[in-house]
Amino acid sequence: MLKFCAKGYTTKAKEHRVWVYYDNRRYILTKGPHDKKQEIEIGWIQDMVDVFDIAECAHRYIEMIKVPKKSEAVTE
Repeated sequence: MLKFCAKGYTTKAKEHRVWVYYDNRRYILTKGPHDKKQEIEIGWIQDMVDVFDIAECAHRYIEMIKVPKKSEAVTE
């Protein structure tokens, strides 16, 4: 999903975390190389998608990703 929605992202694996960088933003996954269970929970993915502002694209690849509703403009 990142390959298509966050082109140019990079990762840096640390002992207890994986740092993901995209568009001058950083998200830290709490799963690192030391974890025996490498599954990542959808909540962490949703948080990362929100930080990177790629929800609309990510939803195409992972249907569980929630796309925030666009707020209606207030006119006075």
